[in-house]
Amino acid sequence: MTTKFDELTSSIKQNSSVIYDLMSTIADLQNSNLALQRKQSQLENENINTNKQIQELKQEIIELKQYSRRNNLEISNLPESEREDLIQVMKSFREAAGVIFVDKITALRRVSSFNKGKPKPIICQVASKSEISS
Repeated sequence: MTTKFDELTSSIKQNSSVIYDLMSTIADLQNSNLALQRKQSQLENENINTNKQIQELKQEIIELKQYSRRNNLEISNLPESEREDLIQVMKSFREAAGVIFVDKITALRRVSSFNKGKPKPIICQVASKSEISS
């Protein structure tokens, strides 16, 4: 009977050791899990802040594009020719309409149009917005 008791005692000690090791492993896993949850929360907050910054930058880009176009004047439905001289076209337009001073133009080009049946519009950029108003 003492041998069975000794075996039982030995088995209990061994099981206690295994249980202690398992409890230690569980505690380590819980600590790791907690650290990962904190890191995930931190990354989620960083992601939210980054998305806010992206939206703010997109809005700023839109505003800057609008601001850069403030000196532009779009002229539609002026006939196109194959080898046209846009400066000459604008001089003729000025004579007909009397609104643009050709010497104040800083950029001049035709841009693509959604309506393929009509001539491409001309974008005329002038030195200052007051040139468009006058």
